Amino acid sequence: AIEKSFTDNNVKFKKQVPFNIIFKGKNIGRYYLDFIIEDRIVLEIKRGNHFAKRNIGQVNGYLKATGLKLAILANFTSDGVKFMRLLNIK
Repeated sequence: AIEKSFTDNNVKFKKQVPFNIIFKGKNIGRYYLDFIIEDRIVLEIKRGNHFAKRNIGQVNGYLKATGLKLAILANFTSDGVKFMRLLNIK
């Protein structure tokens, strides 16, 4: 549904974007970001009624790894969609 909405509204996006995790100059793993919108915003999709600390930490890690400034963590709940904006402050 998210992809269709982006496509229908001509929003540029990438899905399941692999991004290497570099530590001390070595590749130690890989992140897979749900979406990158307009090459500027990380969108991470979860489900549940609250924002788990681990999910917030995950998205903050994405921001640090990519150097992007803004992420949206969206939770699909039984009451609808809740979202949180996270900023990469260097």
